[in-house]
Amino acid sequence: ALHSSPALQGSRVTETEGRVRSEVPRPKAKMMEAEGAVAAVNSHVGSRAQSPDGHRNTDADPAADPRMMRRIIAEDPLWNLSSVPSLLQLCFNALVASFEREHSEGGRYHSKSVLSELSPEFQERLISSLPIELPLKLTVGIEHDAYWKRKVQAIERWRPCVVADHGGSWKRMYFERLLRERLEAVIPEKEAEEMEGPGNILEIAAMAAPYVKVLDLRQLQPPNDGEPEEPVLLPPVDDYEAEVDGQIDIGDDDDKHAEHIDLVPVLRALQVSELRVCYMVKNCGMKFKWSMFGMTSGDCSTLMRGIRDYVPSISSLSLHGSLIGDSKARVICKFLLGNSTITRLDLSHNAIGDTGARAVAKLMNNSVLQEVDLRDNKIGGIGAKQLGRALRQNTTLRSLNVRLNRFKDEGGRDFFRGLAGNKVLRELNVSCNSLETLSAEALCHYVDRNPSLALFDISCNELGEHAGRLLLEALDGNTILKGIDLRLCHFDKDTEFQINVILKQNAKR
Repeated sequence: ALHSSPALQGSRVTETEGRVRSEVPRPKAKMMEAEGAVAAVNSHVGSRAQSPDGHRNTDADPAADPRMMRRIIAEDPLWNLSSVPSLLQLCFNALVASFEREHSEGGRYHSKSVLSELSPEFQERLISSLPIELPLKLTVGIEHDAYWKRKVQAIERWRPCVVADHGGSWKRMYFERLLRERLEAVIPEKEAEEMEGPGNILEIAAMAAPYVKVLDLRQLQPPNDGEPEEPVLLPPVDDYEAEVDGQIDIGDDDDKHAEHIDLVPVLRALQVSELRVCYMVKNCGMKFKWSMFGMTSGDCSTLMRGIRDYVPSISSLSLHGSLIGDSKARVICKFLLGNSTITRLDLSHNAIGDTGARAVAKLMNNSVLQEVDLRDNKIGGIGAKQLGRALRQNTTLRSLNVRLNRFKDEGGRDFFRGLAGNKVLRELNVSCNSLETLSAEALCHYVDRNPSLALFDISCNELGEHAGRLLLEALDGNTILKGIDLRLCHFDKDTEFQINVILKQNAKR
C-alpha cells in the first residue's frame, strides 16, 4: 500500500517520523539511516503535493490534514523491530536448549552427529553458546579447544592455567587436571566407592583415555590407621656381578598389597606415556603424621607389577620424594628388567643407598633407559663404583644425574675410572658429592678421552686449583664439550676464564 498510494505513503511517513524518534530505540547507525530515508521520502512526497503557488494541496495530499491521517498502534507496547531474532538465531537457541535431550539415545550420547553436519563457522558459533555445565558424557566428543578453554578457566583452583605443560591442548589439560584432582583426594578406606560409584574415576578414565598422556600425582592420601615405614638401607656389597644373569632377589616384597590407592586399574584404562607419583601429603598442617609420607613395600610391588603387566605404553616413570630405600629400589628395578619402552627413570629425592644403586646399575644394562635421575639420595663410594662399571659397557644412556649424593673422593675416583670407556653419555651431573684431588685426576682423564659428553656439572666440589689446570689441559683439542658448571670448585680465576673461552668456542660450532 505504501508503494501504490502516494497519498497514504506520505501520511504514514509523516507520522512515522515522529514515532521513530520517540518510541523505537535503535542503534545510532540505523537511526541515522532511518532518518535520512524518512527525509528523502518526505521531500519526494511534498514536492508532488505542492500547488503551483507554493502552498500545500490538501486535496492532492490527504495526509496534509492530521485529522484524516490513518494510525497503526501495536498491541504490545514493548514490541520493537530490532529485538526480533532471526530464524537462524532461533535455530541455534533451540539446538543449545535441546543439546542433551536430542543427542541421548539409550544412555549413550552422540554430540558429534549435529556438529559434523554444521559448517565450521556455525560449529564455532554453536560451541561458544553451549554452557560449560553440560554432562561430561555429552561434551567429551567436542574437539573444539575453545569450549575446553572456557571450562578450564572457569575453575579458579586450577589457576594459573599453563596449557603449554599439557601439549598446548585445553581438552587434554582439563582431563589430566580432573583425574589428578580426583585421585589425589581418594582416601584408601573409600577407594571402592570412588572407583566404582556414580560418576566414578574409572568411568572418567575411560572417557579421558584418548586425551590423557601424562598422569602427574603430587600427593596421595594415606590410610587412616597406617604406620610409618622407614626406608631401609641394606648392607653394601662390593660385587657388581653378585646378581647373576641380571636377576635381582627381592625376597617376599613381591607378595604385599597396596596401602595407598591402587593406581593399576586407572593406568590400565588410560594407557599413559608418562607417570609421575609422589607418595606424600601436602598442606597437612596440624594433622601431621609420619605415615603420611613415603611409599610402602605393598604400594611399590603392586604398582610395579601393574606397570609391567598392564601398561606397555609407558615411556617415563618418576617416583620422586617417596622415601624409597634400598629394598624398594630393588623391587622397582626387578620389575623393570628387560623393559623395552621406559626410557626415563626418576628416583630423585629418596633414600637409596649403595645396594639400591647396584640394582639401578644392573637395570641400566638390561633395559633401554636413556635418562636416569638419582639426585639427592644416599649413594656412597661403593654405589658410585658400581654405577661407573655399569656405564663402561652401556650403549643407551644419554643423561645421568647423581647430584647431592655421598660419593666422597675415593668413590668419585672409582666412578670416573669406570666411566672412562663410555662413548654415548652426553649429560652428566656430579655436583655436591665431596669430590677432591683423587677424583679430579680421574675426572680430567675422562674428559680427555670422552668423545660424546656435551654438558658437565662438577659444581660445589673442592677440586682445587691443580684440578683446574688439569681440566684446562684435558680440554685442549676438545670440540664436543659445550658447557661445564665450575662454580665453587676453587679453581684459579685465570684458569676458569680460559676454560670458559674454550667452551664458548665449542658452543658456536
